[in-house]
Amino acid sequence: MIPENPIRALVVDDEAIPNSLVQLQLEQIGYEVVGSAYDGIEALKLTQTLHPDVVVMDLRMMDPQTGQEDRIAGLKAAAAIQKSCPTPVVVVTAYESSELVQQASSIGVGAYLVKPTREKDLERAITIALARFRDFKELRRLHTELENYNTELDAFAGAVAQGLKKPLKSIVEHAESLLKKQRTYPREVVLEQVRAINRESYTILNMSKELLLLARLRRVGDIEIHPLDMSDIIKNARTRLQGLKHFQMIEITVPTTWPHAEGHGTWVEEIWVSLLSNAVKYGLPSQPPFRIVIGAEAQSNNTVRFWIRDFGPGIPQALQETLFTPRARLTQVQGEGIGLHLVRHLVERMGGEVGVISPAPDTGSETTEEASAGSLFFFTLPEPVTSYHSYPAPPGISAAAIDVRHATEE
Repeated sequence: MIPENPIRALVVDDEAIPNSLVQLQLEQIGYEVVGSAYDGIEALKLTQTLHPDVVVMDLRMMDPQTGQEDRIAGLKAAAAIQKSCPTPVVVVTAYESSELVQQASSIGVGAYLVKPTREKDLERAITIALARFRDFKELRRLHTELENYNTELDAFAGAVAQGLKKPLKSIVEHAESLLKKQRTYPREVVLEQVRAINRESYTILNMSKELLLLARLRRVGDIEIHPLDMSDIIKNARTRLQGLKHFQMIEITVPTTWPHAEGHGTWVEEIWVSLLSNAVKYGLPSQPPFRIVIGAEAQSNNTVRFWIRDFGPGIPQALQETLFTPRARLTQVQGEGIGLHLVRHLVERMGGEVGVISPAPDTGSETTEEASAGSLFFFTLPEPVTSYHSYPAPPGISAAAIDVRHATEE
């Protein structure tokens, strides 16, 4: 009797009797034989169409194209299977050698058996192959993630180097001007140049912070999640942006009460700094009044959606698709805070998601002129639970607490 959800096997052997024998043994064990093939080419096709859980394949088989026996036909077929439709493979051979083991392992063969096969050996080999295949997939996933991360980090380092040129040049020019003409400059001109130096210095500081956070974020372990005092977090974020040009001229509307949510407070503050600064720098209309509306609402899926709405020119659809990717950093969507791609990283680590809607939807506070203008950036966080807890780090990432501000100060 075949058990519920049995392991589905494909048998490959160019000789009919051994092929049938292995099928019988698999059925005796309780596996389901979904098909059989008599050469490597047919094995690849059936694997692609049947998607078996495991392929049990003879090593020596006839090559249908040459009509000659190929002593490693099974390895060639296994390699083709791993390339096109990765599947656990058990190779059956009449002999064993260290060279065979090494060669089989290098192409992803999970296990091999020496003929004649016995049921208990066949079952053990399949169990090993399935376990090794899961490990192999996880290692490949981690390897791909590491490659992508290194590519992102390298690209960002280059972007930072380019992005630092303008603020550094500005600081040098203002400083040299003050040194040469400080006695003849009116007080207001001196103050404006000092403010310019201050602004450009914060630009450099935030670029450095973003690079450091990106470099260390992957090594973050469990993060402590607590109920958030969003009113206090918003207040701190606004204080940090006081030196931003034109910030004092903007009317910022915030809720009098906030839905309850949980997250990592320091990260949430960084998220608000980034979204606020982007709204100030790129979301204001060409003429006053200048205003920004912040809001929040509980969702039906036990999350809270926080949003910031501006009334500026909006964002083209093509750009919206890349806003939260590394390609968007240090461009027209980079304000004084961390980049939007890091906003996405932080929100997702806290169990939420991010997005943008442009033109912004009606939030109930627009005038007729504003109704179809601007953009709405949002992120979600979970509603609180009864006790504090931690969200585990993704597989392969060591546990090491991180605080954005601490990372900046180191």
